[in-house]
Amino acid sequence: MREVFTLTGDRPRVEIYRGQRVATNLQPSVRADVPAADDEVQDLVHIIRQVAGAATTAGKGWIWGTPVEFLLCIRTGGYWGRRDVTSGSHLFG
Repeated sequence: MREVFTLTGDRPRVEIYRGQRVATNLQPSVRADVPAADDEVQDLVHIIRQVAGAATTAGKGWIWGTPVEFLLCIRTGGYWGRRDVTSGSHLFG
């Protein structure tokens, strides 16, 4: 998870940044990237909707789906994807 900022449709509010008054309509938010196998996506979205819908007070939020062919961790060399082009091995799918 990481902190991101989203635009609000509300009136800009005044904040102090480096000693200066600044009008902003950005609001702190959270982003979580969750890779999942194709056959698990619908169940995962259903669970996220239930949990996020019960936990949010703002009533706003997005679930964004993007197909992912593979993920490769640079630090560990861990691989997730349909096929590994270098060795032919795979972890999922």
